Amino acid sequence: MVADVGRVVEFAAGLRWRVLFPEFKHVAASGFLRDLAASDCSAGTLRSYAYDLLRWLRFLHSRWTPWERRSESTCGSSSSGCGRRRFSSGCAATRRRQRQAR
Repeated sequence: MVADVGRVVEFAAGLRWRVLFPEFKHVAASGFLRDLAASDCSAGTLRSYAYDLLRWLRFLHSRWTPWERRSESTCGSSSSGCGRRRFSSGCAATRRRQRQAR
């Protein structure tokens, strides 16, 4: 299970959607979102990517892996896709919980 650490926050000025992780602005995520915003994408796209980044950071956090040190050995073998499967199954479980909460 992926911990509920961090959050996505909407701001009125500047970069509209920001990822706070654990309680501070995540510099790399903000840089990515800023570059994405410069490509003239919609606010909905920015919001979606912000939540995707938050899920990825939570996944790494649950594996005790700082995002800067993520590697196939810490998240799963690239040949077996274990890291991708674990992350995907965690995302699916999160979506199921959200659907049940409605």
